[in-house]
Amino acid sequence: GVKEESPEKPKHASTADKAGWIKKSSGGLLGLWRERYILLRKAQLLVYEDEDEQKCLETVELGSYDKCQDLRALLKRKNRFILIRVPGNKVHNIKFQAPSGEEKEEWMKALNEGINRGKNKILDEVKVDESLSLDHVTRGRVKVAQVRRPPTRTHLKESFRRVRWQLLTHPRRECKDTACTPQDIKGRRGKWQGWSQTAMDDVI
Repeated sequence: GVKEESPEKPKHASTADKAGWIKKSSGGLLGLWRERYILLRKAQLLVYEDEDEQKCLETVELGSYDKCQDLRALLKRKNRFILIRVPGNKVHNIKFQAPSGEEKEEWMKALNEGINRGKNKILDEVKVDESLSLDHVTRGRVKVAQVRRPPTRTHLKESFRRVRWQLLTHPRRECKDTACTPQDIKGRRGKWQGWSQTAMDDVI
């Protein structure tokens, strides 16, 4: 038998999360509704003029939108839904009309998933930015206890010289006996002078 060839899909449709023809409003109170070929890929909605995907009319970043929900129109148009922007964003709400109720539900589900992916992407970028800041990098760093270095020979010599000077100039501090005579003090001075010199020599 003759093998029938299946029609080829548009070049990007196979990698998209969802693709198809739906009507899109141009915006405003009297917005025109035009058939557009829509591609949903991750957190982006690509709007084409036709299935050849040669001319992209618009790229919608879904991270700028809060949700996709059913649109209740005054004229009771069926199968319409709307992308609601995040408050504070400068983008506009976007209205769509699917060819059937089933298609509308599928598109609303797919677009809400795309919005969630967009929000997660923004959060990930914020985390990366924080991790690159110096404050964040050093915040969890383990503090290493500083070990005090032993005194140097020069430091010991200076300490002994200071103690020796105090003992030689204030010998009465070492004489607790109230009956100390000047001769006792003089003897103590000689004793301390000899000891301090010996200690100094040991250090040197």
